[in-house]
This record gives sequence, C-alpha cells and structure tokens, in this order.
Amino acid sequence: MKVERFDDPHAFCDRVLPLLLRHEAENNLMISVALRLADGTGTWGDAPPVLYAVEDAGQMIAAALQTPPHYLQLTRMGEDALACLVDALRAGNHALPGVLGPVGVVETFAKRWADGRELQAQVEKGMGIYQLERVVPPAHPGGLQALATEDDIPLLLEWLRDFFHDTGLPEQENEALIRKALSDERFFLWQAPAPVSLAACCGPTPHGMRINSVYTPPEQRGKGYASANVAALSQHLLDNGCLFCYLFTDLDNPTSNSIYQKIGYRRVCEFTSVRFTDVQG
Repeated sequence: MKVERFDDPHAFCDRVLPLLLRHEAENNLMISVALRLADGTGTWGDAPPVLYAVEDAGQMIAAALQTPPHYLQLTRMGEDALACLVDALRAGNHALPGVLGPVGVVETFAKRWADGRELQAQVEKGMGIYQLERVVPPAHPGGLQALATEDDIPLLLEWLRDFFHDTGLPEQENEALIRKALSDERFFLWQAPAPVSLAACCGPTPHGMRINSVYTPPEQRGKGYASANVAALSQHLLDNGCLFCYLFTDLDNPTSNSIYQKIGYRRVCEFTSVRFTDVQG
C-alpha cells in the first residue's frame, strides 16, 4: 500500500478524480474543491493545499484534501488505508484543526490522530448528503422564483448572517463573495411578491451541482416557500445540464430532512465533522 502526496492540484485531480466519481454525491465537496484548485478559481487561505492519495496494487483506493486552515476532507476507506494515511500526515507534520467525511472513517481517523497526543477529538455535527435526479413538485405556495440581483445585496447579507447563525456554521459570505455569486447567477429568491426565501447553488462537479444556503426567515416558515424554492432551483439545474443535484442537511433537523425527501432527494451518505483541540489549551 502506497501513500502519495501531491504538490500539484492538476496531478491530484488526474489521479483521484476517477475514484471520487464512483460516488460523486458522497464526494461532491472534495471534487468541487479539487477542481477549483486545479483551474485556479478557488483559493482558501495562504497556505498550499494538502493533497494525499492512497494506492493499493496499482489501484487508487482513498484520497484526502485540506485547504488550510479548514478541516481535512476524507473519502471512504478501509482501516489499512486509513492507518497508512495517518502515518503519512504525521510524517508531513500537518496541523489539522479537524476532519470531515463519512461517519465511520472520520471516527476511526480521529481516534488514531489523537492517539498519543495532547488532543481532544470533539464530534461537531452529523450531516446527511442527499442526491436528486428527478424533482417531485411540491404544493405551490403562491409566488415565483427569481434570480437575486445587486439590489438584493443588503437582504442577502442579512439572511446569510442569520443562516450561519442558525446552522452553527462559520460565516463565509461577505459582499465581495456575494457579488461574485450574483455574477455567476447562484442566488435565487422566492418572491410572494416580496422575497420570502433564499436558496443558492455552488460547488459544481462533472455531473452535478450542490444546493446550499437555504434560508427562510422565521415569520415566513411553514408556508412551503423553501420547498418551492429548492424544487424550482433543482429543476433549473437539471434543465441546464446537471444529471444530479446534491445538498447537505443537518441530521438533527428533521423538518429540513423531510422537506428535501418529499421533493425527490434521497440520502446517500452520512457525514460527520470532528474538531481537534489542545487538551491544555
């Protein structure tokens, strides 16, 4: 079994993309980040990316990617491959704030990574990855979907702050990023007739696109606006060449998981994230 470290994102993509595409929905985050690193459209921090692959008998069997200071992302892998990867990462003297990936893999990795170190591994969030190939139209709540425009920037800033607060995710959007997403036609509002719900798309993979930033203000919830907005955006993506749509859900939120399943999404994998902290910190 061989572990290879890559300095060139192009070479990493060439070697691991066939492996990642075997489970495209499950690996959608790693695929989209790797492709953006390779084509130069994505940067995350000043440090170079951490790119590893595990090969066995000439076959690529696992991959890992980190864009410091973010968490290490893992594919599914067996315990032997995982043990080899941990050894390689330790030898590379990498600082890992956390790890993200399929539940069993992340749990085993976290134990091995913290073993013998003054580290505490804290499970943060359980996530479901869902995939859709055909939209099941929900009941129409009235209103229509429209692309967000620059006039909507103040509202987008407000709603995205609320979204990150509600989900516990680190805030990532600022006005510059919002303007770039608007130019790429990534933000969609459900209007009835004023905006009542937000949905966005990002992270393209060779055959799909990820839906994210789904937010409805509290006073507009329970009226079907989010379902209509996500269904319409999913259909828009399918109509424009995507074979699939993907999204992450918080497994502790039964409402959102139920809504997505009703419009045609099916769960393909459970993810988790683990944060590493210094025991003496």
